Amino acid sequence: MKDSRTIGFGQAMILAAVLSLFAGCTAVTIKSNKDAVSVRQLSRLYIVVNNGDVTDKSLSSYLIEGFKGCLTNSPVQADYGTVSALDLDSTSITEQIKAFHPDGVLVVSVSTFVVSADYGGYPTIIYDASLYDSDRTKRIWRASINNSGGTALMKLRMHQMAGKIATQLQTDGFLSGISVPDSEPKPNGTTHH
Repeated sequence: MKDSRTIGFGQAMILAAVLSLFAGCTAVTIKSNKDAVSVRQLSRLYIVVNNGDVTDKSLSSYLIEGFKGCLTNSPVQADYGTVSALDLDSTSITEQIKAFHPDGVLVVSVSTFVVSADYGGYPTIIYDASLYDSDRTKRIWRASINNSGGTALMKLRMHQMAGKIATQLQTDGFLSGISVPDSEPKPNGTTHH
């Protein structure tokens, strides 16, 4: 006869191992390049988010929330839109962009989604962020963002990514007055690092 405490302990250990895969740390890194001749302060920025084949639609919302947190008190006015990799007609987003009259359009798209063997199988999403001029004919800034960490921390990861992109755009001379929150509070009042 098996001891029920041993089975309970074994199940608890398995559950703890599984949960550790979904929690854990986050790592968001960015590399960028700019057209130095095109650097200027933007006053109206339209941000388009495309999560490609990633089925979790909340990632777009989390990323937009993150941008709103960074740009709320900055001198730039921003508007936001989302597109899907499966959209058949892109005229709706094009019309939204034209109606806003931006002097820059930032397109943030998933380029790769990988579940890495490193760090216990955390998902890594590689994003391409491209800043275009107002009519989207010339790319004036581009970045590659590596966003990895536990799946339970996706909202935090998206907020951190928005902060990294906004900060890099400020460093590279396109934005000013960016305010990036340090981190998102946990329910008990502590913060993630």
